Amino acid sequence: MLSKSIRVVLPLPLGKTVIVVIDFVNSFAKCLCYYLSMKFIRCFLLALTFALLTAAHAQDGCPPEPTLPAPAELAALQKSAKDRGFLWRITKYGRASYLYGTIHVSKLEWAFPGPQLVKAVLQTDAVALELNPTDPDTLRVLGQDMQDTSAQPLPAALQARVARQAQAICVPEANIKTLRPEFQLVTLSVLVMKKQGIHPGYGADAVIAGMANSSKRTIEALETAADQVKALQAGSRADALAMLDEGLAQLENGTAQTLLAKLAQAWADSDYDTISSYATWCNCMNTDKERAEMRRMLDDRNVPMAQRIDALHTQGLTIFTAVGTLHMIGPMGLPALMQQRGYVVEKVFKILLL
Repeated sequence: MLSKSIRVVLPLPLGKTVIVVIDFVNSFAKCLCYYLSMKFIRCFLLALTFALLTAAHAQDGCPPEPTLPAPAELAALQKSAKDRGFLWRITKYGRASYLYGTIHVSKLEWAFPGPQLVKAVLQTDAVALELNPTDPDTLRVLGQDMQDTSAQPLPAALQARVARQAQAICVPEANIKTLRPEFQLVTLSVLVMKKQGIHPGYGADAVIAGMANSSKRTIEALETAADQVKALQAGSRADALAMLDEGLAQLENGTAQTLLAKLAQAWADSDYDTISSYATWCNCMNTDKERAEMRRMLDDRNVPMAQRIDALHTQGLTIFTAVGTLHMIGPMGLPALMQQRGYVVEKVFKILLL
């Protein structure tokens, strides 16, 4: 039985965020993670409720929202679960922690954690996420700071385009129109692949958060809500409107869908070559302004994240860190930054070995 619903922001692979509705399940904290057992499977799928978005009004042609599959399908999905994404072991002081590159939208069949991922989580003392979605103060700050307080409505042409995109993906316009323009765009972008079965309700971050709660592991935040919102919001109202205009054009011509599908498939296949070359195919780093924005959203946040991970590990904890995959690549990615701090860094999933 659901006890309450609250709004929270989950990060996207590009370092942005989206407001979602989190449903806390009364029995959630009592759910034990027994790998390969039906109890574990049901516990895991309860974790998916962390990322169910506001339900759309029933409409013809709208895809169903994520639901709990039948027991036979649950068993089949768990039996076929494989390791996906990108996992590194980082060792220092004789203790091993982990870095896991996640994706924030996924398919049901990709959402079940593979054996090496489950083993890594259960070998650590705590889970570190960009934000702690169970912290009331985090939720309060996010709920306030993501709202558009300018009292300036969108230009009529932009508002009409937002409304068309919302209708196309079965999202009530009223659910997003109070957000800042850039976050209206992010909400539309993260939901655009619902009809292809790619949904935030199956995102890896929600799964990890659920595993942490069900196995009674502490969730540590790598960032504060205020700092993340400040890093991710547009620099000015004009910048936000320009971002919305450009993003809507990409949704309208299908570019955004192609990009998200490629990113999601590369994550599902643990295709590090494709992920690590993101800058060459994302069409998002062509100008000095775009490159500066990406540095602000990724590299500039990675340095304090690495400091936080190091501080937790130095305190004697072993940490399973799960953040968006794009935080893991390049010379300013978390694996490289932890190596600079004296950690031995090893890729875990065999498909990642170069």
